[in-house]
Amino acid sequence: MSNIHIIQIISQIIWFFPALRQYNEKLFYFFLVLALADPISLLFLFITKIHPAPFFPLVSSLILVLTVIGKEKLKTYSFHIVVTYFILILIPIIIGSRSFYYLLFSLLHIFVIYNIFGLFIKSYLKENVINIFYVLIILYELLNIFKVLNIVFQFPNVSLFLNTTLFFQVILGLYFSIVKESSPKNFFRFKTL
Repeated sequence: MSNIHIIQIISQIIWFFPALRQYNEKLFYFFLVLALADPISLLFLFITKIHPAPFFPLVSSLILVLTVIGKEKLKTYSFHIVVTYFILILIPIIIGSRSFYYLLFSLLHIFVIYNIFGLFIKSYLKENVINIFYVLIILYELLNIFKVLNIVFQFPNVSLFLNTTLFFQVILGLYFSIVKESSPKNFFRFKTL
């Protein structure tokens, strides 16, 4: 077994723990989706012998978006969300382009970043603090987008890039496993003039 496979297994194990640590926090379901996505994908592969990529990451990303939208918006726009999701799942199937899956995956994660950035801005305006927790989630999401773009555009040194991003994602997983979202350790306060 190569080093990269060992790191991937360690990553999947580590990313199970943030869901446990973030229980009863605002982004618990976000971490729950991250914890369950890979194991469910591997189980699907084991049972069906059909590789779930790129369809399964797209479905996981769609669910991930739901976790950061907010309950009020989900209730208000539930019909629109269902129709939009149905269309988003059908378009790649009809077009049949792998690149379109990856583009859609990236757009969904940009939407997640947008919503997390909104939480970051709200915490800053409300409490005059920089919440490092949200910054790290945004970094994690950017790493996901860069990994997908790397696959689509075949950047030089693909394996080095994937290993590096995987390493940083493991570190982020450890942080989210140790520090709760509401922990004072996440907040940097600024004195106002």
